[in-house]
Amino acid sequence: ITEGTASATNSTSIDVYPNPANQYMVVYNHGLEAQAVAILINLNGQPVLQTALVQKANRIDLSRLPAGTYVLRVTGTNGKLISTK
Repeated sequence: ITEGTASATNSTSIDVYPNPANQYMVVYNHGLEAQAVAILINLNGQPVLQTALVQKANRIDLSRLPAGTYVLRVTGTNGKLISTK
């Protein structure tokens, strides 16, 4: 995972560690609405992993993904984009 630009559409924010990541990443949410969703997207635009962000710190297992560059998109329950990293 390599961090690029980030844009937030409201006052919520996320942090992602470690970056770059190999086996796992932790998504820390700061004020995200309940049931926000993290979607990991490959460079072909295909979603390869999706998980609910239900805790303040959410550990996401990446060990089954091939090495590469991915985009992390976080959306709210209404589908509204919260952040992209």
